[in-house]
Amino acid sequence: MTIELAQEISRQLKSSPISYSGFGEILSELSSLVAHNASWLREFLRRDATEWTSPVANFAWPRMTLLSEVLKQNRANRGGIEYQALLRERVSELIGIGDGLTPSGDDFLVGLSAVLRRYQSAPLLSAIDLSILNRTTDVSASFLSYAQDGLYSENIHRVLMSISSVQDEQVESLESAVNALLSAGGTSGADTLLGILFGLCLHLK
Repeated sequence: MTIELAQEISRQLKSSPISYSGFGEILSELSSLVAHNASWLREFLRRDATEWTSPVANFAWPRMTLLSEVLKQNRANRGGIEYQALLRERVSELIGIGDGLTPSGDDFLVGLSAVLRRYQSAPLLSAIDLSILNRTTDVSASFLSYAQDGLYSENIHRVLMSISSVQDEQVESLESAVNALLSAGGTSGADTLLGILFGLCLHLK
């Protein structure tokens, strides 16, 4: 399912290039690699942040890789106080990064949390303190709060449902779902898709 999603994202980005002002460049590179081999995330995470064109991506990239290291820990360790404190710190470092009504870091976290909740029953955003939401916009804080409760947009649900249905040959459903999410907002759709793809790669590590 991860490879199929990456292939569809990569195909659509090639036919309709998107803005790199958010995390679009990271999504383009990751989807292209994962389209061939979902296990390439480990090598991808070793990339230098200075390779990205977008200042927002350069700033966020080290924080994404640190968060990934926490999420890759053994599941048996995830209930501990130390783990929760570290997870809270890593998540909070991404909140508010970027521009617009819903900054890129927030959109990424919403997409990532949707995947982890669906496939690992791991409520990523439940670890954050509500006071941290003061770092971002009111609109984005609302979406993050909804995500804490497991509530996501219709476009996110469509992507997750279409991923599950790929094996039932509902390829058109995946194409339509990816297109709808990519078209959302200035960079929000791409940033959210990056979170979804990132989470799927971590889930299958």
